[in-house]
Amino acid sequence: TKGDGYLLVLLPLLTIPGARRWRLLRSPSLWLSAAFVAAVCLPWTIYTMKLVTPTMQSAPGWAFVARALPFYIFQLKTATGLLLFSLGLLGILVCFLPAFSSPRPRGLWFSMAALLIADVVFHAVVPAGLEPRYLISATFPVLLFAAEGARWLCRLPLPIIRRPIPVSAAALVFIVLFAAFPF
Repeated sequence: TKGDGYLLVLLPLLTIPGARRWRLLRSPSLWLSAAFVAAVCLPWTIYTMKLVTPTMQSAPGWAFVARALPFYIFQLKTATGLLLFSLGLLGILVCFLPAFSSPRPRGLWFSMAALLIADVVFHAVVPAGLEPRYLISATFPVLLFAAEGARWLCRLPLPIIRRPIPVSAAALVFIVLFAAFPF
C-alpha cells in the first residue's frame, strides 16, 4: 500500500520479455496475484491520493525526469562507492553482453536488472522529490552485479600470479570495500 511498491509492477513487465519466458503470461498465478494486489492496493491508493499529491515536490513531466534520472544514477554510485559501482557495471556487461558471457543469463539476472531499472525509472518519473533513500532497493542488484563482475575478474589470470584469484579472496575484499565506503 506504500506508493514505492508500485515500482514492483514493472518487474514482470521487464523480466518476462527480457528472459523470453512468454509462457508465464499464460500462468493463472501471475494474473491472480496481480488481481489480488490491485484489489487490495488500488482502493487504498485512490483513497489516499488527495493526501499524497500535495506533498509532491515537483510537477510531473520531462523537466523532473531530466533532473531526477542523473540524480538517482549518481546517488546509486555514491551509495555503493565508485569501485563497487564500476564492478556492478562490469557485472551487467558480463551478464548481458555475449562477448563476455558464455551461457545465456538466467532469470535471476533479468529480475535484478528489472529491479534496478524499475527503481531508478519509477523514482525518476514520480515527482515525490529527490531523495537518495528511495534507491535502497536498487542497491542490492548493483551489489549482486558487482559480485558477478568481481567473479569474472577473478577468472582472469594475472600476469604476476599467472593464475586466477580464488573467488573467496575476492569476496573478502568485496565485503571490506562495501563496509569501508559510504553505504
